[in-house]
Amino acid sequence: PLGPDPADPTRRTVVERGDPAFSEYQVLEQYGEEAALLEVRILTGRTHQIRVHLQALGHPILSDGVYGNPSPRIARQALHARRLGLCLPSSGEWREFEAPLPDDLREAIEALRAHHGVEPQPLAASGAPGAGGVR
Repeated sequence: PLGPDPADPTRRTVVERGDPAFSEYQVLEQYGEEAALLEVRILTGRTHQIRVHLQALGHPILSDGVYGNPSPRIARQALHARRLGLCLPSSGEWREFEAPLPDDLREAIEALRAHHGVEPQPLAASGAPGAGGVR
């Protein structure tokens, strides 16, 4: 469950009496101890949900200035919404939107791959090794 951080109301944190929050994640690529490329699917839509869940696991998003630490690899938090799906309130129609990976994130991933000798991997199937869930 997620809720306001008692020490800083602009932040969210895992709290016993917070709102339920569920995320599923898949490790796509691992860059030593420095970083990993994840695919995350949120099952609820809480404020800062992905950021808080990963920070609570001890693996904050690269360059997340609120829930993690700056990184020389990228000047902003390394978080990208690749796909967004929603039900249009006017018609009830389900719509999905996809966005390409921004150049700065692509360059950061390429630099991490080169530095750690990692070959690009295809997207992993759900439930494959490295998958997990967070509440």
